Amino acid sequence: MGKQPDIILPDGYLQAVEGFFIMATIGNYSFHLSNPEEHKSISNDVEHIAKTLLRKYLEDESFLFG
Repeated sequence: MGKQPDIILPDGYLQAVEGFFIMATIGNYSFHLSNPEEHKSISNDVEHIAKTLLRKYLEDESFLFG
């Protein structure tokens, strides 16, 4: 096998990946919302996600590689 060609990623790919990550994380938490025993933990986690990941995402600051 020879060298694989370089893949050029489109502009804005990182924001798209981070947006998908946030969407998947929210989806994962919503799956657990039907369990009342998870509510306290989810509440704490969502607050942390909002203060860190979402803040950076909305301010166009990378949270995956920044």
